[in-house]
Amino acid sequence: MLPTATVLSNLVNFLFACIVLVVFLYAFGIGLTVHALWFPILVLTQIIFTLGLTVVLCALAVLYRDVIMVLGVVVQAWFFLSPIFYSLEIFGPRNAQIMRWLNPMASIIDGYRTVLWGTLASSGPASMNPEFLLRTLVTSVIILILGYLFFLRIEHLFGERL
Repeated sequence: MLPTATVLSNLVNFLFACIVLVVFLYAFGIGLTVHALWFPILVLTQIIFTLGLTVVLCALAVLYRDVIMVLGVVVQAWFFLSPIFYSLEIFGPRNAQIMRWLNPMASIIDGYRTVLWGTLASSGPASMNPEFLLRTLVTSVIILILGYLFFLRIEHLFGERL
C-alpha cells in the first residue's frame, strides 16, 4: 500500500503542475489542441510504469539498504538519458527509436512534448504515434506485473529485515 500511496500522492502533485503548464501553453500562444486528448493515456501509462518500478525498488530497499543510496545516482543519470531538455528527433529516427526501446520513460516524455508542445518538424502540437504509446503501455504493464510478482515472492522476508 505504501508504494501505491506514494505514486498516487505524486500524481496529485503532477496534476497541479499540469495546471501551471496549461497556463504557460496559453501564455505562449500554443494552448490545448485536439492532440491533448492523448494526455490521459500518457498519464495512465506513466502511472503504471512508475508503480511497477516503485514496487520493485521498495522491495529491494527493504532487503538491501544501499538501494536507496544508489537510486539517487541512477535517477540523476536517467534524467539526463531521458528527453527532458532535448528532443529525441535530434538523434535521427533510428537512434530515437533505439532510445525509445531502451528507455520507456523517453517515449512517455516525448509523447507529452509531442501532444502538448509539438515536434521540431511541426509548427505546434502534433498527434502521438500510437505504436510508440502501445509499446510503452505494454512494457509498463509487464513491468508492473513482474514487479508485483517479485514483491509477492519476497514479502515474507520483510518482517525479519525490518
